Amino acid sequence: MQYRRKLTRPAYVLDKLALYGRSRLTMERDDVILAFYPKTGSTWVRFFLYNMLTGSASAATFDEVNAAMPEYGHPSLFTPWPFASSPRLVKTHLPYSPLLFGPHPTALTVRDPRDIMVSLYHYAKAKRTLDLEGSIHDLIWDDEMGLEPFFKHYASWAPRAGLVTRYEDLKAAPVETFGALCDFCGIPSDPERIEAALEASGLQRMRDAQKASPESFKNHDPSFVFARKGTAGQWQEHFDDRALAYYHQLCDTYGFHLYD
Repeated sequence: MQYRRKLTRPAYVLDKLALYGRSRLTMERDDVILAFYPKTGSTWVRFFLYNMLTGSASAATFDEVNAAMPEYGHPSLFTPWPFASSPRLVKTHLPYSPLLFGPHPTALTVRDPRDIMVSLYHYAKAKRTLDLEGSIHDLIWDDEMGLEPFFKHYASWAPRAGLVTRYEDLKAAPVETFGALCDFCGIPSDPERIEAALEASGLQRMRDAQKASPESFKNHDPSFVFARKGTAGQWQEHFDDRALAYYHQLCDTYGFHLYD
């Protein structure tokens, strides 16, 4: 993968180390970490939280949300947090590290790892900078983006997370589940506000936001649809017996039983 080749470039590695170091110095005691493995709903959750914080029913773009809702190790963390009524919410896809994150309160969102692989495969095939070759089965066993990296990510965060939310519960019981997330993040909420923010963060709104955000998708294939399906159980069309056995082996190894 092209991503792997970047990791061997000294300039790239030094750049990242500098961003992580500055991010650690920038973190404040009350900051809340929003931890996600890639393709576990981070964009949807952040759109929802942005709409809750702004109280606006107008359509936000990816560019606006990415600028306002910071990510660890990204320049967005170094701009003023615009929502004084709430602790700063800091997204990360990184695994937990005490050197980087310390004891900050953390909300961890997880998704069926098998569905993550399906979603990540479509995403990686469309993102030019990842340069993914091969089938979804090649991805499942990949050392950096495959199934086991998800389990390692989960195992690093789960013991430290004050709230663990399943993506599937956000879909099945959105008012209750997003309400619990708002409570954890210190965002005032009620069912009416939550429903309005959910409406403003719906699938079609996300697709419209993508069209209005060329900067966020300049490295993707023009036909790529970010908010593709988001449904549960897609893995059943892609996982053969060998891949399913590997998944169950990893569940046993890492003590992961959220989808038994």
